[in-house]
Amino acid sequence: MSVWTMSSGAMVMSRESFTHEFAGCGLEVHGTSGSVFACGEMTQEPVEEITLVTGKRMEIVPYPEHGLYGAGVRKFTGAVSGQDELPSMDGTVSTHWQSRCQFARPHNPAAGQV
Repeated sequence: MSVWTMSSGAMVMSRESFTHEFAGCGLEVHGTSGSVFACGEMTQEPVEEITLVTGKRMEIVPYPEHGLYGAGVRKFTGAVSGQDELPSMDGTVSTHWQSRCQFARPHNPAAGQV
């Protein structure tokens, strides 16, 4: 399980397990105006629903069904061929977060400890 607090104040939680067959997976994003709940979506073939909850209603959010690996390969080949500019595929985002993690480690005595 991972929990992140974004600079906007939104909180993001994810859960996944590759070693527990029946644990399932999910993603939640919580903000000041509502929350998004996704369950069973972080798999090779998404099988569940994405739900938007606000103070006024709860609704199922439709999403295009596609295989996770197929979509990743299409995005990667598009980035490599120059057809798409995807920071997650060209290393820009990875480099950014690596530098942020290296900055955080000396300022947090617990960083790197389990």
